[in-house]
Amino acid sequence: MKCPLCQIINQTYRVIKKNKTAFCAVNLEALNSGHVMVLPKRHVADLAKLTAQEAKDLLDLTSAMFKKINKIFKHDAILFINTKSHSSQKHVHFHILPSRAGLREFMAKYDGVPFKQKKSKQELTCIKEKLCGK
Repeated sequence: MKCPLCQIINQTYRVIKKNKTAFCAVNLEALNSGHVMVLPKRHVADLAKLTAQEAKDLLDLTSAMFKKINKIFKHDAILFINTKSHSSQKHVHFHILPSRAGLREFMAKYDGVPFKQKKSKQELTCIKEKLCGK
């Protein structure tokens, strides 16, 4: 079966902008009228497998669309990166959409974490060491 996200590049009624290795399209199941996806033209299932050129083009296009959405819509845009278990499609893609809520609101509501709670120096050190591989 072909990847549905790979097919979007041929759906000109959805494609907003392209560059050398990436493109932006209106989301088929848009959560609001500003919901777009930015994705590599090549089928890539893991963010770590992007080439340097693909990563640059993806970020350049994401930045351009982010600015455009912020200019057009009354709510600031938020960005989500869907990969691996968080993705319904096994093709790297970023979602950009205007939203009244930000990351803290989403995490507090859906993961049940406090909206704002400062971590102690010890907790911050533990997180850093875990991410540094110590």
